[in-house]
Amino acid sequence: MNKVNSQVKLFLVLFLLSLSVQGGSLPKLNIRWNCGACTHNAKVIPLIRQAYRAEAQSSGRSISSSETAEVEIIDFRQRNPGTRVMLGIMAGKDRLGLRITYKDLEYYTSDTSANAIQGMNHLCAAVGAETYQQLAWATK
Repeated sequence: MNKVNSQVKLFLVLFLLSLSVQGGSLPKLNIRWNCGACTHNAKVIPLIRQAYRAEAQSSGRSISSSETAEVEIIDFRQRNPGTRVMLGIMAGKDRLGLRITYKDLEYYTSDTSANAIQGMNHLCAAVGAETYQQLAWATK
């Protein structure tokens, strides 16, 4: 019996250690638009998910198929690419802001860019990575 108890204890220690190394799974993102009359870009949601997934994979974390974080795009402005390249900072800034709700807590992340070359793809990657950071912290 004592040998069985020590094997169970060893299994539990190794299991808990594996969870601390892997960090468990992250919630999948349910992203929707909630920015009033802003113009939607169909590429934004997949790009945010792609950046989130890439950050999770690079950190050895998996994304849950059952647990979900609700994500709303609450601020969005995308400059016309031609205007952005021609006028640069004088064309204003691209903006992307998210509200993330997970387990009754709210997190916010946003970024802006006035760069003439980097457009919305760059902002989606930055905000997707920050979403990963927020939810990685929340799932510790």
